[in-house]
Amino acid sequence: MYWKSCPLYGVESKRKLSYLLKVSLNSLRDVDLNYPSENFEEKGRNLTNPSPKLKTVLETILNYLFKLRIPQYEFGGIKGRNAVQNVQCHVGHGYILRTDIRHFFPNTNYNNVYDFFRNKMKMSIDCATIISLLTTNIAAGAQHRSLAQGYPTSPVLSLLVYLNLFDEIDYYARAHDFTFTAYYDDLTLSSTSIINKQHLRKVKHIIRKYGFEAHPKKTKLVIVTEIHSKIKITGVLLQKNGLYIPKKLYKKLHEAVSLIDPVLNGNLKYSDDDKKKLVEQVRGCIAAIEAISLENDFQGYRDQARHLEKTIDYEQLSENK
Repeated sequence: MYWKSCPLYGVESKRKLSYLLKVSLNSLRDVDLNYPSENFEEKGRNLTNPSPKLKTVLETILNYLFKLRIPQYEFGGIKGRNAVQNVQCHVGHGYILRTDIRHFFPNTNYNNVYDFFRNKMKMSIDCATIISLLTTNIAAGAQHRSLAQGYPTSPVLSLLVYLNLFDEIDYYARAHDFTFTAYYDDLTLSSTSIINKQHLRKVKHIIRKYGFEAHPKKTKLVIVTEIHSKIKITGVLLQKNGLYIPKKLYKKLHEAVSLIDPVLNGNLKYSDDDKKKLVEQVRGCIAAIEAISLENDFQGYRDQARHLEKTIDYEQLSENK
């Protein structure tokens, strides 16, 4: 990795850092006070919503980190790459090893992030401290700062902080003529020849070597050489002859669309913010389905979403935020 390609490399003064982040120098003197975030729980996961001010700073940091040459095996949170492309890499490969690094973000703590900015990016102690505080937080119920699930910088930072872990798995995969991809902490290896338990043990060993654990419920060896056999990877079904759209995705789309008419008719009371989320859900589901297959025509659904969008007062919505 050529670290010097990132504008953050070698930054030693807080004044230079404030210039790069496009914020005032004073605002960097108390990061948690000036750049707050909100912790919440959803479906058993501790998530964090950065304030608009913090999100802008994090997106600036992310754009600088994207100047680095991100490995081709990583698809999560990378511009121009997505979950479908991640799975497409494994089409036609009958043998799949899939695992997940358990509690990856919560266990990538402040010290790990600081070490990256201080020793890899060669930033001064003060600057490394500030940017590490900006990109981590203390989640609800947590005892220490770590990468937040909800910050735009977390996916790329998790990769860069533990680049040696991912590179070691990639090296092992290449040595055995396997295909390796990562989508956040979701790891997939595939091959046209058998991937056995010995290979699985080796991957688990590499993960443990860096202080993590392969999630026992999400770790499996699967053979998809028959028409009926399949495996879901990052929300997409992989079968012998290609990718298939999960029924749950269709169900989610239809459920969202079914709410539009009641909202438009006033039978279902939705705030502008809720309307916006509903429009985004419909469009997001359509985009996810069409990324896998273009056989469906969703123009009617698009028209309904656009009709609902016209009823949203975006100016008022922006003021409320």
